[in-house]
Amino acid sequence: MTLRWSVLGPMSALAGLLLVSAACGPGPERSFRVSPGALRSPVAGYDPAWSLDGTHVAYVEATYVRRGDYGLLLDNDHRTPTPRDTIRLWDLQTGKSRRLRPAAARGTFITSLAWIDGSTIAFLASDMHKRTPQMPSETGSDWDMVSIYRILLKDLILMNTKTGDSWVLATGGRWPQMERASMSDGSIAVWECVQPGADKRSFAVTFLARDGTEMRQWRFPPGRWQGLAVGTVRTELPAMVRQQGAQDFRLSVIDGRETRDIYRARGLILGVFGSPGGGRVAFLEEVGGLAPGAQSSLRVLPLDGRRPVAVADDAFGESRVAWSPDARRIAYVRSHDGHIVIADVPPIP
Repeated sequence: MTLRWSVLGPMSALAGLLLVSAACGPGPERSFRVSPGALRSPVAGYDPAWSLDGTHVAYVEATYVRRGDYGLLLDNDHRTPTPRDTIRLWDLQTGKSRRLRPAAARGTFITSLAWIDGSTIAFLASDMHKRTPQMPSETGSDWDMVSIYRILLKDLILMNTKTGDSWVLATGGRWPQMERASMSDGSIAVWECVQPGADKRSFAVTFLARDGTEMRQWRFPPGRWQGLAVGTVRTELPAMVRQQGAQDFRLSVIDGRETRDIYRARGLILGVFGSPGGGRVAFLEEVGGLAPGAQSSLRVLPLDGRRPVAVADDAFGESRVAWSPDARRIAYVRSHDGHIVIADVPPIP
């Protein structure tokens, strides 16, 4: 499959459109065995990432679990940030896991894990004590801690899962999220809000090579995009969430300057994640009347106009989810205990 995105380049909108073509595809399907005992992670955590060979899921360990969710940044007094700097490598063939604590991320908060090859994981890490001008005060603030985290300055770090070595690839970015750009070239896509605003904002996605070299940058046209960069560039057309009203959220694809809605949500959409082949997205939507303790419904939507299917109704919405390499399963965080579970993706009629 070939991606053909008409996107704004790093120059201003007046400079015109940059047409970028990149080869992409799901790659060869690999069969792998998942142990019956490996459908639930041994330890609670968040932001899972599935290895390219399908045998492991990496995630950030969370040791503090409270009232049906886990406090990603909170300790017992609900104010002091607690580091989340340990990664778990979960072996799906044995059901066991081992801890990795990257030296380059000690004392930080890790998020947005992504495998870029068979042994290397990329992730973002931020120091909660390094505040930015936009950081709200700890007292009297209506901000949730995940939102606070996402405006912090971060480092982009790589870690070798076999040796445990880690190193900083890029530093000092205000990146709300990062993802593996495609299954073919292993590039890393980091998101940044380049035009903030109450009514309209614009996001840019910078693609980095494994050595930190900037390969290209795509800038999306200004719009009422959701403020924390809820979107993905792993699809045939980039997909993002825009907010039309207080309770009106649309999942949209962007084709050059044109924006096309493909789904109108009944609640807030908290995350969008492109499938390995690029033809579907998984997303997390807040929906009322779900299972006890549930926060979000995990759904899969094809980009060809068909209706979404529900994968699970007990997902924790503030964590990312991970597609298996063959796109048949999804790993997500269960809301009532913070453990990562693996669910089959049902067929889409």
